[in-house]
Amino acid sequence: MNIPLLNEIRQPRVLWNSLLIFTPLIAIIALMSVLMYSQDKAFHLLEIKAVAKKAMSDKDQCLSNQTVNIINDLRFVADQITYSDLINKPDEQKNRQLEQTLISLANAKKNYDQLRFIDNNGMEILRINFDRNKGAWSVSKELLQNKRDRYYFQKAIMLKPYALYVSPFDLNIENNAVEQPIKPTLRFAMPVAGSNGKIKGIAIINYLGNELIDRFSEYGGPRNNSLMLVNPEGYFLYGSPDDNNWGFMYHDAHTKKTFADYFPAEWKTIRDNEEGQFITSDGLFTFRKIYPIPQDAGTNAQKYFWTTITHIPDEELRNLLPGASSYILFTAITSLIILTISLLLMVKSERNRRSRKALENLHDELQALYEHSPNHIIICTPEGELQMANKAASDFHGLSSDTIRGKRFKDLLPSSVADAIIKNLHQVATTRKPAVILDRIRKDGTVYSFQSVVFPISAEGEKPFKLGISSIDLTKRENALIQLQESQRKLQALLSNLPGMAYRCLNTPEWPMEFVSDGAFALTGYRPQELTDIVNRLSFSHLIASKDCLRLWQEVQDALQKKQPFSLRYELIQKTGKQIHVHEQGCGVYDRSGNLIALEGFIMNITDQVLFQKQIQEKEARFRTLFEGAPDAIFLADCSTGIITGVNRKASELLGKELPEIVGKHFTTLHWPDERHIAEAAFIAARQIASTADATSQPQQFNVLHKSGRKIPVEIISQKIQLGNREIFYGTFRDITLRRQAEEALQAKTLLLETVTGSLPAYISMKDRNLRYTYANSYALNKFDLTPEEVKGKCDADLFPHQLATLYSADDREVLETTTPLINKEEELALPDGTVIPVLTNKTPLISNNTVKGIVCVSMDRTEQKKVEEKTKTLQTQLHNSQKMETLGTLSGGIAHDFNNILTPIIGFTEIAIRSLPSESETIKDLDTVLRAARRAKKLVQQMLTFSRKDPPRLVIQPLSPIVEESLDLMQPSIPEKVSREIDIEPFQEMVLCDAAQIEQVIINLCTNALQAMDKENGTLRISLKKKKITNKNIVMCGAIEPDKDYALFTVGDSGRGMSEEERKKMFDPFFTTKPAGKGTGLGLSVVYGIIEEHNGAISVQTRKGSGSEITIYIPLLEDTEQPEKTLSSLRSNKSKSI
Repeated sequence: MNIPLLNEIRQPRVLWNSLLIFTPLIAIIALMSVLMYSQDKAFHLLEIKAVAKKAMSDKDQCLSNQTVNIINDLRFVADQITYSDLINKPDEQKNRQLEQTLISLANAKKNYDQLRFIDNNGMEILRINFDRNKGAWSVSKELLQNKRDRYYFQKAIMLKPYALYVSPFDLNIENNAVEQPIKPTLRFAMPVAGSNGKIKGIAIINYLGNELIDRFSEYGGPRNNSLMLVNPEGYFLYGSPDDNNWGFMYHDAHTKKTFADYFPAEWKTIRDNEEGQFITSDGLFTFRKIYPIPQDAGTNAQKYFWTTITHIPDEELRNLLPGASSYILFTAITSLIILTISLLLMVKSERNRRSRKALENLHDELQALYEHSPNHIIICTPEGELQMANKAASDFHGLSSDTIRGKRFKDLLPSSVADAIIKNLHQVATTRKPAVILDRIRKDGTVYSFQSVVFPISAEGEKPFKLGISSIDLTKRENALIQLQESQRKLQALLSNLPGMAYRCLNTPEWPMEFVSDGAFALTGYRPQELTDIVNRLSFSHLIASKDCLRLWQEVQDALQKKQPFSLRYELIQKTGKQIHVHEQGCGVYDRSGNLIALEGFIMNITDQVLFQKQIQEKEARFRTLFEGAPDAIFLADCSTGIITGVNRKASELLGKELPEIVGKHFTTLHWPDERHIAEAAFIAARQIASTADATSQPQQFNVLHKSGRKIPVEIISQKIQLGNREIFYGTFRDITLRRQAEEALQAKTLLLETVTGSLPAYISMKDRNLRYTYANSYALNKFDLTPEEVKGKCDADLFPHQLATLYSADDREVLETTTPLINKEEELALPDGTVIPVLTNKTPLISNNTVKGIVCVSMDRTEQKKVEEKTKTLQTQLHNSQKMETLGTLSGGIAHDFNNILTPIIGFTEIAIRSLPSESETIKDLDTVLRAARRAKKLVQQMLTFSRKDPPRLVIQPLSPIVEESLDLMQPSIPEKVSREIDIEPFQEMVLCDAAQIEQVIINLCTNALQAMDKENGTLRISLKKKKITNKNIVMCGAIEPDKDYALFTVGDSGRGMSEEERKKMFDPFFTTKPAGKGTGLGLSVVYGIIEEHNGAISVQTRKGSGSEITIYIPLLEDTEQPEKTLSSLRSNKSKSI
């Protein structure tokens, strides 16, 4: 394999350019492949459809030919029966001839199960049976059966003579059961007429359908194609997917399946069309309706049909169609070839591009080298004319590269120098050998030294001939030598004044010195000559403390072996015997071969530094003791990175980790994962704070992650401190698990207290000794629309009116001073909305350690209790009135009954006496007076009976407005002309459940009372009827109102004399009246009261003495969904009320 070629192909530029060529070409090829595949697939599908249709047509022709032959045979049988005249003139010989003829026909056809003749009564006259093994035979007369109940007989006997009837294709039934093995049977029947033209019976051929089915199953269509034959209802005659053919002949639901049970959507299409072909998700379906009976052959030819269906499942259809794999393979191979060609073309193109680029780079590099070279490079002619000059040469002469071209050396340099250069140019041009020239050129008062090389450029014979000059400026090197000498002088001065000793020595255990600086005296007490004198020099190893000698030798040798500098610390003994601490930094000196020749370095006195470090170490030891012994976990982290640099023992215990598992990690790894972003934000904010003693953060609570995975709550206090040039975060982590548990327990108790007190419908509060609120339960806070924070610190004067606040505070002070609880005090409480409610208050001193800390106040709302007491009082009053009304009703009923017994004979005998007297008798007038008085008394008695009777009203669901209008029509003649009328009847559709006669009596009684109240006065009678939803149930005087229920309101008002409050309270009492004696009975309103109570209604009264009265009757309206039985039931429940 060509590895370089593969590397070239992998270049991004090659791949990208190849894709630019490959992509459009492969897209075109892929599109062409898709189009070719689609056309090939469509052609094969069309071929499959055509074959299926052709096979369908063949089946149709096959079935039609079969039925035509059967019909012809049936006509032959009918003709034979007519000829033999079996009914009219039975002839034994003709009968035998007919039997033999039919037996021959059955044996010849081999598919006629039975040939029969049945008379008008359904009795078989002749029956030929056929068996493939036994042949045909005539059934004896005693085995013939009556078939009048069979459907095919009933339908065929109704036809005209020689008309054709074909039964549905089904299974043969014998003795009321499907014959086994099954016999698919088609019955062809034809009525047979006698010589008189009347039908004598029917001829029937039972055609064995097995042969028909077998021929039908010989399908010549595509492979994997399912052939089915179904009847008009969709039942399978052949080809059921589960072999559930003839399902309509059985009662088993599992067997009784139709085509629609398998293919519901496809059946709708097949059922509604004569023939067709379509594809669904289940595959290809081809269908055609077959009419086996010729159109002119029978009465049911148009309705008699079967449906043939072929089905190729979707998966099989895909297998029959051409596969896409060959097209995909073609596309893939073509794509691979095109891709390969594209890659090779791009590789070649890339190689050419790189070659051009390399040449360009080489030219650019040479140009850059030429332009940026520090040497002066000039190309010129032998006569000294400049052709080119680089930047260094142009700059030296103060010209640009363009302007210097064409100049001569004589134009740029002094004549003597120019002449010498031209002479050298001629020499090189002649010898064609390079020459080295040393020149000194003075320019602008400065002398420059140059070393130049002159060399030929042009080939031999080339015109014009060119020479090159490359000049090195030696001026800086000469100046550098001067500066080196000056540097050596300065170094000597520096070494003489440094606080230490520079040295050069040999690498032996004695460390003999070859050179020491003047600082040796101050460091060791020895003069430099004493240490470096070859004859009498003192070995430097004698100055080193004996305990350090061996260590120093080993460390130096190790560093030299690695060819690395060495750094040493040891004790040095001065000439005076004093020991000092020194630091030595040195390295080996090697020759060009890499051999060690000496050691060079510098030694300085660090005694003061060592002493200072010892002090630092002592402080660090004390800090470490405090750090490790701290009761809380301490973490040190770098401010700039957040990396943990140190922790104490408590920190390791807090996290359950060893020191190496903590140090070096980011501080956020300490925190619980969900809180790390918060800790990161807090760290960034704290990093901006200056490093001062006041920079300690406020305690913050976080959760840290224990090694075991559990969460530990901590309180963190951090401070940024300065250690040298580093800023460190000093963080104290205090484990508050126990404190958190105590707080949670306290919170749970507090929550329990708040839950208990909040669930009570009472105003619970606590105050301190200054009577300032410290607590209020949620019930009180909600009522006063305050939060716990808003109520704290407030006093009673801030929340209540001055008078109540003074009263509350006085009670509080008494409880605090006496430490005696205040129990069950009834008082009032003012709410913010101005509502004043009755409460029952208990106040108890709050005592802790025998000291009164405050007071607890509990006030129970008694509003509902007050309402209950008022309701009880009202019910007691109603009970008293009810008992009184019941007593009066019973009394009036008894009086009316006895009085009625007295009046009956009076009226009767008076009428008899009037009829018995002559018309001109004067006594008749007196008797009329008696009769009128008696009838008035009877009317009074009737009212008393109405008031006292206990019979229920006859309630009917009906509209109320017609009753009101009819009653007003009855009252119309009784209303005086001086009384004006204001009538307002509002139409509405809702019904009421009422007794029309009783409601009419209520209306007449109320109108009569109103007219009598305006007697001898010009007044106004106001009558109205309207529908209204009642929300205030306290507006009625008697009866009860259901809130938010629709009522019919009938109002009667007058401008009469009105009633006082005392009269209003008694207005419904029996026999109470404000009219003079003889003007009223006092029963009218009592009757109204009783009737309205029976109707589950109510009455309200508005009256004032001298300002008239207004009485309103409330009758409940029925809702659309309200059942009459329910309403009647509610009315019956009122029977317990007595009046």
